Amino acid sequence: QFSDYLRRGADPKMISETFEGILERISTLSND
Repeated sequence: QFSDYLRRGADPKMISETFEGILERISTLSND
């Protein structure tokens, strides 16, 4: 989960890119 990323000290840029990808997928699904 998202908190696991923070605990592992993942790259913040990678986290934000992943989050943006998720948002894009959600908006694509709701557009269908």
